[in-house]
Amino acid sequence: MRISKKVLALGISALLLSVSFPTSINALDKIENIQGVDKYETAGLISDKQDFTTAVLINADSTMVDGIAASGLAGVNNAAILLTNKDDIPEATLQRLNRVTKIYVIGGENSISKDVEKMLLMRRMQVIRIDGVDRVDTSYKIAGEIEKIKNSDKMFLVNGFKDEADAVSVASVAYRDGAPIILTKDIPSAEEDTDLDPWLEFLLFQYMLLEESLH
Repeated sequence: MRISKKVLALGISALLLSVSFPTSINALDKIENIQGVDKYETAGLISDKQDFTTAVLINADSTMVDGIAASGLAGVNNAAILLTNKDDIPEATLQRLNRVTKIYVIGGENSISKDVEKMLLMRRMQVIRIDGVDRVDTSYKIAGEIEKIKNSDKMFLVNGFKDEADAVSVASVAYRDGAPIILTKDIPSAEEDTDLDPWLEFLLFQYMLLEESLH
């Protein structure tokens, strides 16, 4: 059964929550109960509801921030979000890679190793690693990749250091709309960040999830 992108986005949010909170989840429970034996299989089962040839690979043992920042990239590519370990790819993820021709690897080699990248290249797929000097820089690079595909009219500015569970609610909308999520620390940091200027000047809509993190 295929599902709408709006409903799929809710499943993506539930998946991102499971990365840092590895408990049993019932994603999309109004449509169908989706629950694997672990988070890797759950991600695979959610991806089975999509027609995809592109995937976004994130480290399931790391922070969910990379997954949040990559949500818009997955959405604009109609891509599956799949999970991996740092040094090996779980079987549930490998099974879903059989249909993939292009994959985005999110994060540096401390998150997803060169060995994993080599395994992907051996499958003769296009591998694009997106990595910055820190999570904020990585989010900008992800946003730039989105802009290569789609000129988005909106952007989400999210605290990438606190309240990750709150930020997941933004991820579902970013996925649905193919919109970039840019990470920052707080409002003063955002005001000092000159890299934000082009985004704030040319986009019609900017949404900020920052205020609560200051209290």
